Amino acid sequence: MILRSIPIIFLFLSSVFGFSQIQEEWYGHYKGDLVSTNSKGDTYVYNMELVFKPISDTTWNWTIIYGEDSLRQVRDYTLILKEDTYYIDEKNGIVLENQLFDDHFSSFFEVQGNYIQAIYKFIDGEMEFILTSSQLGYSTGGEDVTDVQSYSTSAFQRAVLKKI
Repeated sequence: MILRSIPIIFLFLSSVFGFSQIQEEWYGHYKGDLVSTNSKGDTYVYNMELVFKPISDTTWNWTIIYGEDSLRQVRDYTLILKEDTYYIDEKNGIVLENQLFDDHFSSFFEVQGNYIQAIYKFIDGEMEFILTSSQLGYSTGGEDVTDVQSYSTSAFQRAVLKKI
């Protein structure tokens, strides 16, 4: 019985004491293609860039650029560390909580009934971005079974950006 508890205890302790930190080698300008696919199977490809650079020990520029030329959209955000939690401040009243797990940031938020999960993963001079957008699909479960909410994924986006 005690052996079964060891992995659970380890996961709990590592989540409490294993605060991840930003690595200096992640700083830089990344560029590549963002492939966006909706639930109908339509696929679109856009230019995507991420500029990630320090401002202070607890604040970073986090600029995301979509598109090129006349379609170019620059989103100048700030990444902020407060009490072991990271936040992306969109500078318009919206602040998204992010958790850093080893080499990736993860956030989950809801906008107008759409549940969005965004993951930014840094590894070997690249940054992988994955975003899923979902909506409540249906509920299952019942009297003797825990209720479970199922969400229908309506869009999937993925980019592998290389440091330039």
